[in-house]
Amino acid sequence: MEREPENGEPAEIKIIKEAYEKAFMFVNKGLNTDELGQKEEAKNYYKQGIGHLLRGISIAAAEPGHTGPAWEAARQMQQKMKETLQNVRTRLEILEKGLATSLRNDLQDVPKLYPE
Repeated sequence: MEREPENGEPAEIKIIKEAYEKAFMFVNKGLNTDELGQKEEAKNYYKQGIGHLLRGISIAAAEPGHTGPAWEAARQMQQKMKETLQNVRTRLEILEKGLATSLRNDLQDVPKLYPE
């Protein structure tokens, strides 16, 4: 599966990067609409973000031949994606149960959506 595009970056790394960027774009949109009280729209954005997070973490970045700074960066992105996935799922579960009134009130009880 490892193909080398023109820039020398393996296709798997490119997929991880694209999934990372798209996931965080949707999570940000979800956060913004969530803060505005638009819960249904926020849930849709969160679900799209989760799809991209799952795609990004499904790529095997820890294979024996996957060494070097680009692969290390990809593994770090995947770790952030895993942490974010847990937090977004928690938030989505709260929204789907109808327990949330506003994100600002809920932030005290919910882990941060982005890892520190």
